[in-house]
Amino acid sequence: MLQQIFSLFSTEDSHAAWGGLVLPQLLVCLHYQLHELESANVQNLTCPDLGVAVRKYFQGITSYLQEKKHRPCAWEVVRREIEERLFLIDRELREEAASEES
Repeated sequence: MLQQIFSLFSTEDSHAAWGGLVLPQLLVCLHYQLHELESANVQNLTCPDLGVAVRKYFQGITSYLQEKKHRPCAWEVVRREIEERLFLIDRELREEAASEES
């Protein structure tokens, strides 16, 4: 999923929509996290269909951006959507770690 987010926000259209340092900072953070996961050789074997679901999710985002002609407001909607998904994933992982410690 991080690779999909990195790819989405690495496009020329995303750079045109976002000025300043926000996007480069996001890309640096994503790149770091991807490197950490690759170093740990982490794979999601518990849900083999996850990759298909993630690809479909990002295809929907790409279609939305194309429909909205990659306008800055569309990128803001996408950013908020992805931010919410990452928050939910983080919360789930923290709850899972807490239950394993108990």
